[in-house]
Amino acid sequence: MNGLTPDRVTRPGAWRNSTRRSLKTGSGKTEPHREDGRSRGASGSTLGTGDLGRAVEMEVIPRLMVAYRSSTPMVESSWSPGRPDVLEFSALVSTQRASSVWDWVSARLSDATTPQALYLELLMPTANLILERWQADVCHFEEVALGMLNLKHVLHSLSANTPLAMQATACGRRALVLSAPCEQNMLGVFMVTEFYRCMTAEFFYRAGWHVWRTLPSSRPQLAQILQTQWFDVIDVASSCSGRLPQLSADIAEMRRTSLNGAVGVTVSGPAFGAHPERGAGIGADGCTGDPRDTLARAESLAARRDGQGNGAERQP
Repeated sequence: MNGLTPDRVTRPGAWRNSTRRSLKTGSGKTEPHREDGRSRGASGSTLGTGDLGRAVEMEVIPRLMVAYRSSTPMVESSWSPGRPDVLEFSALVSTQRASSVWDWVSARLSDATTPQALYLELLMPTANLILERWQADVCHFEEVALGMLNLKHVLHSLSANTPLAMQATACGRRALVLSAPCEQNMLGVFMVTEFYRCMTAEFFYRAGWHVWRTLPSSRPQLAQILQTQWFDVIDVASSCSGRLPQLSADIAEMRRTSLNGAVGVTVSGPAFGAHPERGAGIGADGCTGDPRDTLARAESLAARRDGQGNGAERQP
């Protein structure tokens, strides 16, 4: 379908500079076999069958054992960010340039660290902390703006440099992942919400979903997209619990407008992290604060509607 493209931004930077150890193993040159079936030893003398067997037992097998032990990969433990890391990182992203932020992250990575773990254990808690500080009026808007820009830079750098072999094959599902329309005029909150939207879109993309790239700048533009494009699920990210009544009205309008008459609607983000019960109150089919749970709920909704047959012709 035209217009459905992964919601990703390729940025410069590498997933990490590998620091794998290069382990050398000793090995002697292999002597070619003689036409008479005997091999020449190190001293130049010929070896009979019995001598060759003893040479294999005394020299070759021990060398193979040493080589095997030396080449066995060393398992690196993955770095699991804790509260001190989040506090340090939040201060860094709110005050430093993107290159310094990336250096901090890459210095702590190991081969066992996955992008998804960093999304959930470092980037998302950091965004939560910055939002809390903004709502408590203990930081300036400039800190929020720089912090969110740096977090998005790290998110995009990690996702853009994930090996293609790790990406899931397309599953045929289509999602519209957007920020709550009622938060567009609240700049500090909206920037946090927009970061959550980007993170959720990344999880959908990794699971093989097609994610709509063009974001609506107004409610009329959102209605036009929904009237002309088919979506299995709409996910709306929100960071402000005070705007839930308006979000409820927006969700109802999305359902009325959608080309898919049985479209699934999920809500996610900081506004619902500790209060998943809020989703049912505003007319959503699912409510989570974790992108993994949002994706799982979306897949469940899409599969259930496919199984039931909602009467609406699914668009190609």
